[in-house]
Amino acid sequence: MLGTDAGVIPKYSFGWAEHHEIGMYVRLGLTSAHAIVAATSRPTEVLKINDTGTLAVGRRADFIVLKANPLTDIKNTREIDSVYLNGAKIDRTKLLARFNKTTTTSSR
Repeated sequence: MLGTDAGVIPKYSFGWAEHHEIGMYVRLGLTSAHAIVAATSRPTEVLKINDTGTLAVGRRADFIVLKANPLTDIKNTREIDSVYLNGAKIDRTKLLARFNKTTTTSSR
């Protein structure tokens, strides 16, 4: 199951640390496919979250679309094309602009 120390070291901040962790799993011997399962469906099984973790009928459609195949190179999990939550595509550009505005306003 994926577990991370995100935020402990600035190099591995939230959202980035998970990609690093998945890469470590592969370097330590897991296949890319097994590392992806460890990061997606296994945590939901352990936490008993029944509506996410895999794409299946009756589950939420939370997933990412990648620009490259992570089975070829696990670093391709970082090549995110789009993000879907509950089946709806997230406008990442708009979300980033909102985040930047909030961050700039709160740091004054």
